[in-house]
Amino acid sequence: MISRAMLMAVLTPSYLLACTAFEDSRPPEKIVEERAGTYLRLLFEQEWEEALQYTSPGFRSKTTPEQLSRKYGGVWMWQEVWIGDVECDEGASTDRCVVQTFKSIKSPHYDGVVEDYRPKTWIKVDGQWFAYER
Repeated sequence: MISRAMLMAVLTPSYLLACTAFEDSRPPEKIVEERAGTYLRLLFEQEWEEALQYTSPGFRSKTTPEQLSRKYGGVWMWQEVWIGDVECDEGASTDRCVVQTFKSIKSPHYDGVVEDYRPKTWIKVDGQWFAYER
């Protein structure tokens, strides 16, 4: 009979090898576009705890979900959100991208909707892309 420890010793290297074989090979623009879209949607839906996981480790280490919600206090006026172009630094060691983020906002002052554009910087930390918040 094979012990659990022996089985883990045999399977773990195979599992790790399989994980590296499936590393995301898409261009950084596509990866960031997907993550930025998810992050923006989570902000829009006010899923603060989950959205916080898309921010950089440094920001996350000193910020609570409640603090993130205060940072985006006007989210209740957002009507729609979407991502525009994604531009990443050139070169093999790309670690910074800028994402065009858009939202339509219902104005509390008049009966209308305005569009808002904000560039959002994304940074690569330990192989993963995160929204750079301050």
